Amino acid sequence: LGVAWSARSCLARPPARTRRAGMVKTWVVKNQRTKATYLRREPTQDCGTPNVLRIVKNGEVLSGDFMLIRRASRETGFVKVHHLELTGGSDMRVRNADGSATTLLRKQPREAYDSSNTVGYVTEGEIVSGEFMFVTHREVRKGGYVKLRHLRPKADSFDLSAALSVFDGAEPAQRWT
Repeated sequence: LGVAWSARSCLARPPARTRRAGMVKTWVVKNQRTKATYLRREPTQDCGTPNVLRIVKNGEVLSGDFMLIRRASRETGFVKVHHLELTGGSDMRVRNADGSATTLLRKQPREAYDSSNTVGYVTEGEIVSGEFMFVTHREVRKGGYVKLRHLRPKADSFDLSAALSVFDGAEPAQRWT
């Protein structure tokens, strides 16, 4: 139950008013089984020393917008996470947050829209699979891969209305002690 909840909440789209262009999503590491997880060089199950950049402890903050996905045609590439919606397990449905009929599938996890970084386009509603997010850590220069199930979205400190929605309409109260 904990893993299903975490994956669903990681891919839940924030309301349009809270999305801002150019902002990178922040994540908090939360591994249910152990106190840490691996930041990997390559998105594989290999957790040997050559593939591990570092061990990130629960509670550490990472940042990243791109999910490595695989289409049914076996084409792989990176899609921004806010364009994905969890359907179950490692399967996701493409739901373009901008309302476009297609979503760019990138070769590298970077913002470039040029042809050198384009694999192709994924259509709206297409089912894809993915397990790894490309993230950066403050101490790792190039970034690496972490399994999505070990990440939770970090609450936005700048959006008071989103923070208050957790309390089902309760008004903020200030206590002086």
